Amino acid sequence: MNDSNHLKAYLDKAIGYVISDIDHLKSNNVTVSFPYLFLSFAGIEFLGGLQHGFSRSNSRFRSAWFIATWMSKVNIQYAKGYQEEKRSLASYLYAFARSGLIHMACVQRSVNVDASDTNRTFHLHYSAIKDSTVFFHAVQFAEDFLQAYDMFLTELFSDEAKVHAAIEHLDAYVSSSVTQESSYSISSLFIPLPDPILSSPPSFSTGSVSPLSLGTQAPPFRSPR
Repeated sequence: MNDSNHLKAYLDKAIGYVISDIDHLKSNNVTVSFPYLFLSFAGIEFLGGLQHGFSRSNSRFRSAWFIATWMSKVNIQYAKGYQEEKRSLASYLYAFARSGLIHMACVQRSVNVDASDTNRTFHLHYSAIKDSTVFFHAVQFAEDFLQAYDMFLTELFSDEAKVHAAIEHLDAYVSSSVTQESSYSISSLFIPLPDPILSSPPSFSTGSVSPLSLGTQAPPFRSPR
């Protein structure tokens, strides 16, 4: 089996589980946000590692890279501020959504997330009152990830050097004796938007990756300009 076929077979299993689980959640109309986020961020970190390696210290970098580089091909807003760490939307989502879920079992105060269809139009919008709070729709985020994955694969398998590098990164990761275990309990499943849903128009501003919002309930959101 050549390198490309070997890697394709591996990805069919590794990311195949993620894809099938996301599809299962959607087909059952699951509107709890955290499963979509866990699955999407797991895939994002993994695919970023294929390109940049699986160092324990580069999780944020490889995740933000995938979001800003590949998910922005689905929605350009994901690339917002990427060249400036403190204003990078990709780093912001990593810091307060992914890391909040992994380390605290809930998203942190600077993000607001929901999975109901009624709130999908607010995806990647910032608060009209507190620009430090961003809303993202968990199902839309998962769907954007899957579209980005398809584009990533197309480019990856068009370049034998990238295929070889990805396999080397995987081999190094698998052979590494370094493991990390985390334990946590689910203390919050999702943070809903307040009722009634407001549709005020809009403005988009990049937020600092410092948590500045005062509470977990999101104020009215503005759409991108």
